[in-house]
Amino acid sequence: QEGLVDNRVSCILKDNTNNLLFGTLGGVCIYYGKYFKNFTEKEGLASKNIFCMLEDKAGLLWFGTYGNGVCCFDKKVFTNFTTKEGLIDDKVFSILEDKTGKIWIGTSNGLSCYERHPKDGGVPRFTNFTKQEGLVNNQVVKIHEDKTGKLWFCTYGGGLSCYDGKTFTNFTQKEGMPSNIIYSMLEDKAGNLWFGTYDGGVLYYNGKSFLNFTTKEGLATDIVQSLLQDKKGNIWLGTSKGLSKISCNNWEKLRDK
Repeated sequence: QEGLVDNRVSCILKDNTNNLLFGTLGGVCIYYGKYFKNFTEKEGLASKNIFCMLEDKAGLLWFGTYGNGVCCFDKKVFTNFTTKEGLIDDKVFSILEDKTGKIWIGTSNGLSCYERHPKDGGVPRFTNFTKQEGLVNNQVVKIHEDKTGKLWFCTYGGGLSCYDGKTFTNFTQKEGMPSNIIYSMLEDKAGNLWFGTYDGGVLYYNGKSFLNFTTKEGLATDIVQSLLQDKKGNIWLGTSKGLSKISCNNWEKLRDK
């Protein structure tokens, strides 16, 4: 009614000019502060089903779709990439640009890395990774680059993969993980990593070992879908049964138990 292309909003992004972008199941909507501008297949978008978004260092906008690959938008023209162009799968769940400018794309059937390779005169190239190359599971739902430059891939049903640029290190229930379904990830101000799981609560990783917090420690439920650290250092957890907060004042007590 107010101009939003669709009421089913799956992701939100603020671009470098402070415009708000809304990815929906009906297309992309950009809010310029006073009015909305909508983009669908008519404007060149590969699909109206938008699952994730990214603005890269060059100001290009990337849209991950469910079933039609990924779209790159230079504010004028859409360029669409699917399996025909080398993308490993057309169902895209997550997108990230790393410190070197490579675009990592998590899909339902593996991982793609997109780069313009100088050896080929700047021609776009996809490098694909699956379980065969060492990825723990092919359904990659979240991607994060930590402060050391390592890439973390959260999967649905396989646990975690950490990639140092050469090899994958995998963490599953076999290694003591409470769940192989990882919904969310956060790197706190100290560089520690937090992982929200489907049925195993939240995991804390300090680079050496994991700690697990569940309903036994006071969480509302063991299904943790989102994570955020506030200015005071508190960790907020969005769950299927409300909010939980791990207070910075109580954090050391929990950690040292």
